[in-house]
Amino acid sequence: MQKTLCFFTANYPYGTGETFIENELYFIAPHFEKVYLFHKNKTDAHRSIPKNVELIYIEPPINSKLVAVKNLFLLLSFLFQELFFSRQKQLFISNIKYNLNHFLNCIYYAEQIKNKLSLDIRQNAVFYSYWFFDWNLSLSILKKRNRIKHNVTRAHGFDLYENNGKPNYLPVRKFCLQHTDKVFVISKTGEEYLKHLYPKFSDKIFCSRLGTKDYGVNPISNSNTVHIVSCSNVIEVKRLHLIIKILKNVTAKIIWTHFGDGKLLEEIKQKAKELPNNVQVNFKGRQTQQEIFDFYTKAPVDIFINVSESEGIPVSIMEAISFGIPVIATDVGGISEIINTQTGWLIAKEFDANEVANYVQNIKSNKNIDRKIIRDYWLNNFEYQKNYNDFLELM
Repeated sequence: MQKTLCFFTANYPYGTGETFIENELYFIAPHFEKVYLFHKNKTDAHRSIPKNVELIYIEPPINSKLVAVKNLFLLLSFLFQELFFSRQKQLFISNIKYNLNHFLNCIYYAEQIKNKLSLDIRQNAVFYSYWFFDWNLSLSILKKRNRIKHNVTRAHGFDLYENNGKPNYLPVRKFCLQHTDKVFVISKTGEEYLKHLYPKFSDKIFCSRLGTKDYGVNPISNSNTVHIVSCSNVIEVKRLHLIIKILKNVTAKIIWTHFGDGKLLEEIKQKAKELPNNVQVNFKGRQTQQEIFDFYTKAPVDIFINVSESEGIPVSIMEAISFGIPVIATDVGGISEIINTQTGWLIAKEFDANEVANYVQNIKSNKNIDRKIIRDYWLNNFEYQKNYNDFLELM
């Protein structure tokens, strides 16, 4: 058994996001004597965690100027790399003040991580960042300075693709790859993408998919009403307004249930009022995973839909197919690795709303849908025990 894992998340177990980390943490924690879970955002209460997990909170920096002075050489090195060697030079320059501050924060957090842990822990622990972003840069700094030995990271969507429909600046990528031992990309598509951009580091890049538990089978309804479900944050990249555009073209009776909230929720609610009378809309807001699973076990769902502009492989789709629910989703990121003729319909990123409306309209009479085949595909590719065992072996 490995002694120690140092695990770095954005907010988990605080807040309501990163729900998909819970399955992984509870699976891998027993394989370590001790897990230190680092986070930068804290509220009064947090979700449950395994008994051998200790939370370590790092406060935000107070004096960025002092950090800059103490680490001037490293800061200038980052500046030089981005101005002369980066693939994203223009994105760096266009928001240079913010990006320099990002470097300073990561340098500061690297120092704080070092101060929180003994030399013995730092030299023997596995340091694991869940996102290929700020924490990984901090850990890469520590690796370069020989303060830690084992630095690995996952890579998903926003932290992987340099242009995911909008300018997406990913800082000092070559530096991070140079000082990270292994990058676990959650899709084969993402693995190939990263290897293509940085072939020099191909031997460090692996596909390691996430996974979900088996919570049962979704019941089938004999009703003529088509029940559609979506589950995501209500933000620009998820493009929920396009679901409304699709439903405007459907004449069958529809119930659309959406799980999730976000800054565009009120705007989407207003747009949904434009839907015809045959469409009933239920905005459930943010709910726990267990509440969503309880819904799937009781409420018949005819189809799950995701029309995102950019994705890795969404856990929400893994959950849907685990219940045997067919899916309509845009062909972006690693979606084609989970949606195919066995599990649903893969549609173009810039799809025809009328065409997708026909899929929805005829879902009840479609003889090609086999829910057992859908569940079998999930079992063979996205069942959590198999995938996380493979991940532990690689890590």
